[in-house]
This record gives sequence, structure tokens and C-alpha cells, in this order.
Amino acid sequence: MKYPFTEADAKAVMANLPTLEAGECFLCDSTNNTVQKIRIGAKRTIHPDRKAPRVLVPGKAVSVEEAVNKLKASLEKKAMPASKAQTTEATSASPVVEGIVKDLRARNDALKEQISQIDTTLAAERAKTRSLLQLKSDLRKALQPLYEPMKKLFEWTEEVVAVAGSADSSRYEVWRTKLNKGENQMLNVFIAHKRLNGEQLRVAMGMNRETVRIYRGKLMRCGLVKKDGTEFILVEGV
Repeated sequence: MKYPFTEADAKAVMANLPTLEAGECFLCDSTNNTVQKIRIGAKRTIHPDRKAPRVLVPGKAVSVEEAVNKLKASLEKKAMPASKAQTTEATSASPVVEGIVKDLRARNDALKEQISQIDTTLAAERAKTRSLLQLKSDLRKALQPLYEPMKKLFEWTEEVVAVAGSADSSRYEVWRTKLNKGENQMLNVFIAHKRLNGEQLRVAMGMNRETVRIYRGKLMRCGLVKKDGTEFILVEGV
């Protein structure tokens, strides 16, 4: 049969495969372009090393476990140089790795210290904030009783300031020598504001109620001031 096969040759080979005995096969020889049936003899060695094969002794039983153990030992022996080289490489690289690890640990410790300092600063700032809030609350409680009186005081002051214009002071010059210092001061207040109630007059004079009452009584007796309901009015054109 010639090689390469034709389709018919291939079918013929496939058909004859079941007829082959143990150890027989078809050999395709590309040199001579032929196909022939050959027989392969029994193997007489059982070792992977072709340079020193172990020869089978006829009639002697072979231990499969022993063969496997020897094969394993041979493979481990061949792998030892590579493993040794890897160990040497790892050993040479070890100082570099240790240096990197040491540097990273130092940086990590520094960051932990910075975080600790930041936490301490934040805690101090929070304590200050709480202290200021408490101070604000205490101050509000302390000033609350004064709020209503101060509110009335500011309202009265605004009413006094809101009075439009002032009187002509030259019309009252004749009275200056007839009045004492406090009475002249009250006359100036009435000239500036014209109309005030008792509390406004006290605030404007900056004196106690009794002193204000005495000065106001003198001005009323002189006809310079008159009462209009709850207020006291400057008499103009005197």
C-alpha cells in the first residue's frame, strides 16, 4: 500500500485494525511512501532515564511501589537545583523586603500619632464649644429678669427722641437766674423734648423720683410746665 493514503486506502487500514495482534501496528514510512505492518517487541526496561535504564530480569516480579518511589526521588533530586536557586534569590531579596516593611511600619506609626493629636485637638475644641454654649445659656437666664424693664426703658427713650423739634430756648432766658442748677437742667430737658411722662423725665434727668418730683413741682409753680394726663408739657410762649 502506497503512502500518502487515498480514501480507499484509509478505509482498508481502518478495516484491518481489528485484525492486529498485541504489539502490532501499521507504520507509515514517508521516506519510501509505503505502509507496512510491524510488530513492537516487549519492553525490557522500566526506568525513565534512558542513559541508565533498569533492565528487567526475566521471571522476577517487579514492585510497582518501589518503582514509583524511585521515580519520585529521581524527580525531586532533579528539582533541587531550581529550588535552591529560588531560595538563594529569596534570601538575597529578603533585606530589601524587610527594609520596605520597616519603612511602611514607621509611616503607619507616624500617621497613628498624627491622628491621635488631631483627636486630642478636636476634643479640646468641642469642650470649648460646650463651655461657650453653657455660658450663653447662663447669661440668658441671668438677663431674662431684666428684659422687660429694659424693654420699657428703651421704648420710653425712643418716644422721647421721637418728639419732633424743640422749643425756642431764648424765651426762657429770663428764668435762668431764678432757678437753681437742677431746675435749669430740667427746663433744658423740657425745651428739648416738650412732652414727657414721669418715668421718661426721670430717665432723661438721671435722678431719683423724689428729686425729679421736687424740680418738676418748682417748674409747674412757675408756670413753665403743666400736666396733661400722665404727661408733663412745656408751656411755650411764657
